[in-house]
Amino acid sequence: MNEFAKEYYKQLNSWSMTTNLGKFYSKVSRKLVKYHDILKDIFTCGTSLEKYVNSIDRSISTGSESTEYLALEEMFKDVEINDNSRFVDIGCGKGRVLNFVHTKN
Repeated sequence: MNEFAKEYYKQLNSWSMTTNLGKFYSKVSRKLVKYHDILKDIFTCGTSLEKYVNSIDRSISTGSESTEYLALEEMFKDVEINDNSRFVDIGCGKGRVLNFVHTKN
């Protein structure tokens, strides 16, 4: 079994997944992350980029969700961005990744 699978199964059996307190903690944590992201959107863009974006054809896709800023901070922690940097975001959504890269400096 690879390391990812081991960690996944470990998480499934953790207190946060098996107890009522753990489930409550997980729910509150997700809400706090969501509110953090909405406030950061409003501060940097003037509006929330959180809203779910429906797909045009539901038979091939379920739509998209905004990437959390905590995930973006982890993904870009070793990436140096300056005024001469170029970045191409290939995807669809409301632009949270571009907003993050733009405001990283």
